[in-house]
Amino acid sequence: MARILVVDDDENLRSILSRLLVSEGHIVSVESSGNRAQKKLTDELFDLVLSDIKMADGDGIELTRFIKQVRPDMPIILMTGFSEVYTAIQAYDLGANEFIPKPFRQVDLMRAINQCLKHPKFNQETANVEDGFCKLSLVDFVSGKLLAKDIYLRLSEHKFIKIAHARDEFPSEQIQKFNKYGIRHLYMRKEDF
Repeated sequence: MARILVVDDDENLRSILSRLLVSEGHIVSVESSGNRAQKKLTDELFDLVLSDIKMADGDGIELTRFIKQVRPDMPIILMTGFSEVYTAIQAYDLGANEFIPKPFRQVDLMRAINQCLKHPKFNQETANVEDGFCKLSLVDFVSGKLLAKDIYLRLSEHKFIKIAHARDEFPSEQIQKFNKYGIRHLYMRKEDF
């Protein structure tokens, strides 16, 4: 059982996440913005923060920066959409531990939470993680087609985050944004290749 702070400006998602985490035995508090979460974090102790990366009032980047200043060992899981992949790179550099692509699957969310709670200083980097991935050229992706398998972005030498689920559509705007930001390769797990 852990104390988890859920931060998202979508009331429905906060409610769903709260019910899910309570059903898993956790104690859950919710906040609607990064600014409100910062206040709550100064008043209460939590074992983990689960936050949207993009919110109108105090985003996940600001919240990550704040948490790493006041509680550097606190695990942070950020929920990201396709359009926030570039922000996820910045959040990783600030110390976010894990990323869950939106829409997320319950199994992926629970796996990330359990990993972070087992290892408070969780940092998914391992020596041979790259051996488990295949590099794919961005030009191989065709917009409008459904993805056959999960797709990952490489954040560092040993850190990959899932940015799209199998059966998601790969929008042409996303391919253009990847090109604009100099991202030339995406990754797939070798067993899926």
